Amino acid sequence: MDSDLSKDLGSLIEKEKQLEIDIDIKDSYLQSYPYLLTFISNQSAFNETSLYICAHAVYGWMPTVLHLYEKHVPQAIKVLNIMKHGKSLDERDIDDIAKAVNNSVVGASKLLHFANDEVYPMWDSKICKVVFRNSKQSTIKKPANYITYYEWMTKLVAFPEYDPAHKSICSKLRYNVSKIRSLELILFYGFRK
Repeated sequence: MDSDLSKDLGSLIEKEKQLEIDIDIKDSYLQSYPYLLTFISNQSAFNETSLYICAHAVYGWMPTVLHLYEKHVPQAIKVLNIMKHGKSLDERDIDDIAKAVNNSVVGASKLLHFANDEVYPMWDSKICKVVFRNSKQSTIKKPANYITYYEWMTKLVAFPEYDPAHKSICSKLRYNVSKIRSLELILFYGFRK
């Protein structure tokens, strides 16, 4: 195991042990997740109608109004349909989806995650602050930074040492999530200040 990855994984596993997640009526973010995941991941293929519906559903989690840019929708649909099957991402893929949804890498990451939660992690300012030690818009908006995060997450969840932390998160949630999602939750909830 790469020494930096080993150190990162050790730190994250320790953070998970301290983490308490309680699902209650006040936390609609955690309550709604399995429903959104089921609905969006069950799309056999994305089309214009499903992209509009799914993008609006995802933006229900975000503190901004969705603006879909119609001229970019066809390419976003094409990319989402390829990504749904777990293709490795590149910057252009993220950019193609982002252009359709507010020019937002955050929005693109959430659509990707719900299309295939086993592969693509969600990205936002809180995650960016943990991973890159800052949450400036210039950092959040760069597709290359999401790719770096995606690759880092993919490597971390592949280690067998991560399995107990993943199982613990699922137990705390009282529903199963992918390893990518459980690690993202550790980052999201475990490093809040």
